[in-house]
Amino acid sequence: MIKFSVITVLVCAVFISASAQQKVKTIEEQRQAEGNTKQTARFGESNIKCYYEFTRSGASSSSRRDTLVLETGPEKSRFYDPSRQYRDSMVRASMNIPNTETIKSISVFRSENGKDLSTMQGTVSSRADEGESYQIFKDLNTGKIKVVDYTSVNGKSFEYEDQVGPMDWKIQQIPDTIINSYSCKQARLNFRGREYTAWFSPEVPINDGPWKFMGLPGLIVKVEDSLQLFSFSLIGLEQTKIPVPIQIPAGSIKCSRADFEKMKAKQPSGMQVNFSFGNLILAEFPGEINYVPMELK
Repeated sequence: MIKFSVITVLVCAVFISASAQQKVKTIEEQRQAEGNTKQTARFGESNIKCYYEFTRSGASSSSRRDTLVLETGPEKSRFYDPSRQYRDSMVRASMNIPNTETIKSISVFRSENGKDLSTMQGTVSSRADEGESYQIFKDLNTGKIKVVDYTSVNGKSFEYEDQVGPMDWKIQQIPDTIINSYSCKQARLNFRGREYTAWFSPEVPINDGPWKFMGLPGLIVKVEDSLQLFSFSLIGLEQTKIPVPIQIPAGSIKCSRADFEKMKAKQPSGMQVNFSFGNLILAEFPGEINYVPMELK
């Protein structure tokens, strides 16, 4: 694994729009403010923030685009979906009614009952098929990964450790390609049942990338699988003025990757919460989701 400890030149030719970037920052700030009271542990620190557009393709009803964030430093990194984290935190917060409020009744509807609260004023919700719920913490020196995730918005968080490095990348001896104004080299990887093609740029000397990908001599600008079901594309990059702590949630239930994937495949479609006039209603979204994992093995 090639390791860069100091970034001497930082080229950023493509930026996420100012309004979109501010929206992501606002979500992150709100999430961090809410998380101050939660138990966390210091994992490392970052000095680069990368914004990726993640495209998950499939049936027309399940195809979507989300903006995910990679906070990366000399040794450690964190990859997550700030919008999903914020939506889920709002749902969980809405279940914790202050002591000053009087709860007259509580109603709970499972997905099979088909209750939809979206037309009720004050409803907060989060669907399981909108955004990514995982947080991926990488040790860039050892290739060890810690994944923190949950199978329902109001459920317990789970944590599993994963050893993926060094990844067996095959750098292709072909001319460089310009992607989002970066001069990129191509590499291919067979990883847990899927074939991936990545484009990385030595112009940005970071051996990291989106999701669990890492270990190339340059930041991964784009990566997609051979079936084009999953695609990550860099849309923005910024260097922070001072190192930013990477905090990892504490208190999650430890499990294996295989056991977690089994639970994830059975996850409910999401949660809706409404509290008005003393009446608390909790309702899962009706129906099931079509969970397509990136890892097949």
